[in-house]
Amino acid sequence: MIQINPLPKPRILSPEAFEEQGSAWYYLADKRLPLVQVEICFNYGTSYEEKALYNSFAWNLLFSGTKTKSQSEILEAFDALGVHHQVELEGRNSGLSISCLQENLSEALKLTQDLLNETFIPEKEFNNYKNRRKQSFLIESEKNMILAKREFNAAFYGKAHPLGHYTTLADFDAVELDNLRTHLRDKVFPAGLKIYVAGDLSEENKTALSQFVKAYPVQKKYKLKSFQYSPSEIHVEKEEALQSAIKLGGFFPKAGEQDYFPLKVLVCLLGGYFGSRLNQNLREQKGLTYGINAYLSSNVQCGVFGVVTEVNKDKRELALENILHEFEQLKQEKVDDKELQKVKSYMKGQLLQATDGVFSQIDLLKISKQLGLHSTYYADFIDAIDKTDENHLLQLAHKYLNYNELVKVSVG
Repeated sequence: MIQINPLPKPRILSPEAFEEQGSAWYYLADKRLPLVQVEICFNYGTSYEEKALYNSFAWNLLFSGTKTKSQSEILEAFDALGVHHQVELEGRNSGLSISCLQENLSEALKLTQDLLNETFIPEKEFNNYKNRRKQSFLIESEKNMILAKREFNAAFYGKAHPLGHYTTLADFDAVELDNLRTHLRDKVFPAGLKIYVAGDLSEENKTALSQFVKAYPVQKKYKLKSFQYSPSEIHVEKEEALQSAIKLGGFFPKAGEQDYFPLKVLVCLLGGYFGSRLNQNLREQKGLTYGINAYLSSNVQCGVFGVVTEVNKDKRELALENILHEFEQLKQEKVDDKELQKVKSYMKGQLLQATDGVFSQIDLLKISKQLGLHSTYYADFIDAIDKTDENHLLQLAHKYLNYNELVKVSVG
């Protein structure tokens, strides 16, 4: 008889930290590899935008040129140090991630700081990029799921909120080069930053990181714009469409709030993995879709529950009926222990994978810092998964899985 041992609890590493005037760097060490991964996150993201697209444009055009260096010269300087770089844009943060050998990090940080401080977007690069973005936007706007997500966000947050803003071609034309050139200096840098580092740092590297942090103290704290959530039902008809995209969801507790951990179990059981209720019903039994997913995510303001799928256009109502059916089943019947244990094992396995090594754990550290979570958050998550039982899930289903209180969007 095969014996399956219980999954071990993840071991969450404690970071070394340096803080100065509201900005900071955090470091998880692994001396086995000479590689260093650095994520530079300024405390300004999409959630704080007053004008659409400016932050995205500014970061994506960062390497386009400065007053003294061309785009090719900048890229050659980074390539000479073996630096891989990537722009990072999120709701509350924006910035740049770089990775390179430890011996080149100090020089890479100097290059990065010079680039940030001397950024000057050439007009030709600006116009070319804007035209590419407009073309990409038009192509993306033909996709049903993209339109469904835009409609959902607009309904969930309201169009006046940065996260609910419904981008149009006029927004691209409204981006002015002179204002864009000063965006990082005027809007982003005063918010300060946090830097997340994984790998092997030398003392010289730590000094360079500290100097980098000191150059961007917190001078301004941005406030998140409030929003008033209200349920709604939206359908966008596209006569030529063969499929309909469906996205529905609602306002749920966020990470760190009461019920969040057991709700993660409930949502996973509903539609968070291949063996979930929704996937078994709509995909395996009825063949309505290639896949359906339920999720519970968090931002600084709230938790967002959602269900997304695509089905044949003439099966849209049937798909919605079956989603509602699975909501009601979870309210009416206790979850079988075998099914619940499978979900728990899946979730703990996913969390173990997410904590495998410093390069994975640094991402978890970043999330916990951004959301203001306690240092024991992930250990508490495992404990909560173990303690969640069928009675608690039944209560949560009654409390939260209320179909009429959701935003429901379909396109197609």
